[in-house]
Amino acid sequence: MGNNIKALREMVHKTQEEVAADLEIKVSRYRSWEQGKRSPTGAMGIKLAEYFGVTTDTVFGSDFAEDVPLTSDETELLNAYRELNHEGKSVALSVIVALVKSGSYDE
Repeated sequence: MGNNIKALREMVHKTQEEVAADLEIKVSRYRSWEQGKRSPTGAMGIKLAEYFGVTTDTVFGSDFAEDVPLTSDETELLNAYRELNHEGKSVALSVIVALVKSGSYDE
């Protein structure tokens, strides 16, 4: 569960301190969730789900990747990729890998 919460926080580009402040809890309490030392209560699990815009299953579940919906940009990218032939897919993937490796476009 801690990995799920951390991944959700990173997806919204927030620090632990920012999330804790937004949830009106101590940073140490939030950190203990991410570290897997403690778990949020049911009510706080609901608050986390609402905060991140996901289900409580995503917050508490172990299969995070399947529960996170794609953003509109990711959906558009995937749909465009699917329209390409094999060669086009290979070129698109090469370009994306080069962009990532360059480090110039990191968030």
